[in-house]
Amino acid sequence: MTHPRSTDHPHACRAVVTDAPYALVKVSGADRLTFLHNMTTAAVKGRSPGSRCEAAVVDHKGLLLAWVGLLVDRDWVWVTLEAGDQDALIAWFDRYIITEDVTVERVTARHPVCLLLAPAAYRAPSEDGKKTPLSRIGQAFVVPGLMNEAILMLPESDPTTWLEPLRQDGFEVWTHQEWEDWRIAWGLPAARRDRDARTNPWEWGLTAAISLDKGCYLGQEVIARLNTYDKVQRCLMGLDFETDAVHLGAEIQILSDPAAPVAIGVITSLTPPVGPSPGRALALIKRNQAEEGRPVAIVTPDGRTHLAHLRARWFQRGQASLTLGTESPQTQ
Repeated sequence: MTHPRSTDHPHACRAVVTDAPYALVKVSGADRLTFLHNMTTAAVKGRSPGSRCEAAVVDHKGLLLAWVGLLVDRDWVWVTLEAGDQDALIAWFDRYIITEDVTVERVTARHPVCLLLAPAAYRAPSEDGKKTPLSRIGQAFVVPGLMNEAILMLPESDPTTWLEPLRQDGFEVWTHQEWEDWRIAWGLPAARRDRDARTNPWEWGLTAAISLDKGCYLGQEVIARLNTYDKVQRCLMGLDFETDAVHLGAEIQILSDPAAPVAIGVITSLTPPVGPSPGRALALIKRNQAEEGRPVAIVTPDGRTHLAHLRARWFQRGQASLTLGTESPQTQ
């Protein structure tokens, strides 16, 4: 079995996660693109069917409420976001729908979803006619995930109808913990872990989700000022460590003067060492201390310090195209 940390690229594995970490929301109505343009950091207005982008949803203070993927369909927009955030997002959107022709629906309440990790998940069939994994599943509709994973929205709830074709194509079925290992190893932030009450999109590195020239939107002034005046104070970094004693919330210190330790952040997500693979963690670090390869100390509850090293996250998400050649499932 391929361990989530044993590959040199996040999409080098072939795995399916049946307990999908994502949810889907559908935004429809004549004003859907304008509404999403005004409610997110991305330039959405004028996008044509088949186009996709990522975006951040922020409040009037520029604080991060959700990181989402937007896929424009013919009559609506699919919104991909972390499972658990969808009800809060729907309530937030509903709060600002006054006279606009916009309807927001929770899709995954009616259609089960699973997640595929593989670069071939939404490629066209090869020249020799060999089918792709997705084409063998049948009626599943594909929505790209936030790191170019493929999210399958399934018309039926019986997993035997789609799991077996995936196994035949060499896919492994991962547990939720294996997904967490993959997520942390490649630096994919999770709202339930890596977001606190003062997190903004810049701290997560969501540069590709922010348009600086699209004009006004909710929170735009704060987001622009943070960038213009270089006021981003923290950034999400990875850490490598070798001990089992590390825990969530552990303080990270710089190794300058042991008599006067300086705290620079806390661990927000972690997965322990496995065999020869080091433990991996994510942490919100003071930006002026966030240097690649920098040795730091992790402080455990017994007061002991353990050596770790800061590392940059793999966080380059391409804009893969998606062909909407099949009818998407109706949610009405």
